Amino acid sequence: MQPLIENLRIEHHPTGLGIPHPSPRISWGYRGKSPKKLPKNWLQVSYEIEVLRNRSKSPDVWSFAIDSRNNILVPWPDVPLVSLERTHLRVRAKGGSFPDPLTDLKPALSKIRPAWTEWSDWILVELRC
Repeated sequence: MQPLIENLRIEHHPTGLGIPHPSPRISWGYRGKSPKKLPKNWLQVSYEIEVLRNRSKSPDVWSFAIDSRNNILVPWPDVPLVSLERTHLRVRAKGGSFPDPLTDLKPALSKIRPAWTEWSDWILVELRC
């Protein structure tokens, strides 16, 4: 069972509105589906961010897949935002449980059967500078 993405946020702004950085960093956390705790020894191995931008008459969705165990203050994946631009983003992560938390991590990673989490909800990001 995969956990759910929660608390998706931009830099240190709880809403993502009025951020002062054109390339804000992104963070998220995890929670278990039931009984509200993460699966035992669950580890993220990669993540994917989708960015919805309205630069033309029709919105474009760009997808960025990154191999990383990091989920705190990860770099903005797309070209920088422009002043007053509004965009949306969402995240999902790939990971799995490994057999023993006390083993060396590198061999343990080969034993993980990673699967994708569900997508997070979309959040709005707006640059104000």
